[in-house]
Amino acid sequence: MVINKVEEAKEFYKVKENWDDDDLPSYYSTNQKNGLGFTVKFFLFSFLIFILAAVFAWYSFYNNNSSFSQNKIDFFINAPVSVDSGSDAEIDFSITNKNTTALSDAYIMVTYNSGETSSGNKNLITQKIDLGEVLSNTSINKSISASLFGNEGDSKEINSVLFYKVTSSKAEFNRAGTPISVLIKSSPVSISVDSLKEVHQNNNFEFVLTISNNTNNIINNLLVAVRAPKDFVYASSSQATYNSNPSWMLPKLSPGQKQVITFSGKLTGPIGEASTFTFLAGLPKKSSDTKNSTTTLNNFDNYNLSLDNIYSKVEKTIFIAGQYLDVDITSDGTSGSGAVSANDLMYLEFTYKNNLALPLDNLVLIAKLSGDAIDINSIAPDLGYYDSNNSIVVWDKNSMPDLSKVPANGTGKFKLKFRVARDAPPGSKIRIQVFGKGDRTSETGVSNEQDLSIDRAWVVN
Repeated sequence: MVINKVEEAKEFYKVKENWDDDDLPSYYSTNQKNGLGFTVKFFLFSFLIFILAAVFAWYSFYNNNSSFSQNKIDFFINAPVSVDSGSDAEIDFSITNKNTTALSDAYIMVTYNSGETSSGNKNLITQKIDLGEVLSNTSINKSISASLFGNEGDSKEINSVLFYKVTSSKAEFNRAGTPISVLIKSSPVSISVDSLKEVHQNNNFEFVLTISNNTNNIINNLLVAVRAPKDFVYASSSQATYNSNPSWMLPKLSPGQKQVITFSGKLTGPIGEASTFTFLAGLPKKSSDTKNSTTTLNNFDNYNLSLDNIYSKVEKTIFIAGQYLDVDITSDGTSGSGAVSANDLMYLEFTYKNNLALPLDNLVLIAKLSGDAIDINSIAPDLGYYDSNNSIVVWDKNSMPDLSKVPANGTGKFKLKFRVARDAPPGSKIRIQVFGKGDRTSETGVSNEQDLSIDRAWVVN
C-alpha cells in the first residue's frame, strides 16, 4: 500500500498547471468483478434447450399433419372418346401421391350407366378397385373394362371417387375424380320404323320394322320389343309374337342382314291425343325365363320388362285424329220425321265440309241404300250415278268437277231422290248410309280413313 501511494504522489507532481482531461492518465481499477455466475448460466442454457425442444415438437406436428394436402394427390381418369354400343371401353386410372406421408387402405369406386332397361331405368354399374398402400412420391396405375350399351349419339358418364386413409388419422378421406363421357358412336343393331304419323281413331294401321345387324358377327337370340301406349289394341303381325306381347325373338341375325317385321293395331284414345311407341332391340335377361311372364298388352306399368341392356331404341309418336270430312243431311223432305208413306217421293239434300286447313283431292261420296220399301227404278242422284250391283250411289270428280279439289274448310252440296215403293207394307224400312273419303295429298304420313258419316232409317206407316 505504501508503494502505491508513493507512486501516486509522483504522478501527482507531473500534473500541469493548465490541463484538460486528455492529460490525465487512464486508470483501471484492479478490483473488477468476475462474469455471470454458474446458476445464471445454467438457467439460460436450460431455457435455450426448452425453446429448441418446443420448436422441434411444433415442426414435427406440423410436418406430420398440416403439410399433408389432397392437392398433392394426382388422380387422373382416361377413357376412349367413343365406342360402339355393346363394346367394352377400357378405362385407365392413375394415382400419384406427392405427399411425404403414404396413403393406406386406398381404393377407387367407379360408377357408370351400362345401358337402359326396357322399363326405362338406368342399368347402373359400380366397381371397386383396390389399391392398398400408395407410398410417398409413387404412382399406381389401374384399368377396368366397362360394357356400354345405347343408341348412336348417346353419351355415357363415368364417375369415380378415390378413398384413402393417412397414418396420422383413423378417418377415411375421399377425392372425386373429374367425370368423363364416352360417346356411343354406333349400335350393333339398328331399328327403322315406318308408319303413319296421324291415324284415325279406332281404325287399324300398320307398322313396318326393319332390324339390321351392323356388325361382322352373328347375333343370336335378339329380342325386338314394343312398349306400346295403353290405348293401343294389338291386332296381328307377320310372325309369331314372343311373351304374348308385340315382341319378337330373332334366333339368328347374320352380319349385315336385315329382317322386316310388320304388325298392326288401332288406337282407341281420345281425338287429339298423341300416343308414343318405343321400339327396343337387345338381349333378354339371363337370370329369368321371360317366357313365363304374365304381362299383357293392357298392363302398361309392367309391360315387357325383359331386356337388361338395349342395343337400339327408337320412339315414334302418333297423333289420333277424327273426321277430316263431315257429311250431314240438311233436308229429307219429311220434315225430319222417321215415318214415310207408300209412293212418297224422298228428296234428300246433303252437305259436306272439309275440316282441314289444307285442301282435299279426289273426294268420293257414297250413299248405300238398303231396305225392302225402295222403288229401285226411281233412284235418281243429282250429278251422281247409281251402281245397281252394289246398291250404292256415287258422287266423284267425274260427275261433280268440284270434288277434284275441295279447298281448306270448303263446303258443298249433293242431292238424291227416290220413291217409296207403291206396295211397301206398313212397318217396312228404308235405310241409307253415307260415307265420304278424300286424298290428303297436301300432307305426308297421315291416314285417309274415315268413319261412316250418316246412318239413317225411315219406317213405312
